[in-house]
Amino acid sequence: MRFELGISTNRDDLFWVINRSDRIVRVVAVGHRSEASPELDHHAAIVGDWRYLALGLGEGIMTSVHIGSAELWIDFVEFSDGSTWGPNEMKSRETVDAARAALQQTLLRFTKILRKRGPDALAASVGTVKIDPPSQLHDSKWKQDFDSTVESVRSDFERAMWDVSQQFESGAERSAALRRKFPDVAFHDFESWAKAQDWKTLLQGV
Repeated sequence: MRFELGISTNRDDLFWVINRSDRIVRVVAVGHRSEASPELDHHAAIVGDWRYLALGLGEGIMTSVHIGSAELWIDFVEFSDGSTWGPNEMKSRETVDAARAALQQTLLRFTKILRKRGPDALAASVGTVKIDPPSQLHDSKWKQDFDSTVESVRSDFERAMWDVSQQFESGAERSAALRRKFPDVAFHDFESWAKAQDWKTLLQGV
């Protein structure tokens, strides 16, 4: 892994983190210390969305740190085969572990609500249902990272549900507009059309 300086803004320095290994990187954390802002000491930034990151040889991702950071380093790297590299001085590995535990617990809780009570109950409870961490003892930083990821997953779910609802509403509006424009045309919804098809014959040879 190595750095390449990117764009400077009035708040942050943007730079590239580039994979120079021969393996795919799925997590990378950048540690930094700041003489101008001592409160940022002992801080590491997980670069990108670790849930979806996959950097091949020569590929990079842009990240940022606050201006004034006097020291930067790759604190932790996890490869796609599960092996790791780096000093982990900022406990970046523990941060990732807490985030993964939060993601797993949150999805299990949401899935349980969906199966037992249905989608409407899930939609109503996404923002309020309590997500407890695993029973193992962890320090306050681990719990903070756990809670932060839970809130991030909640936001992702709420945004996704809003997008779906907007698509349904816009689809209904387009359907109504078409019916008004072409009153003599017999429209069918997808469900009615699908039920009327001879799927056994249509799927022969597929």
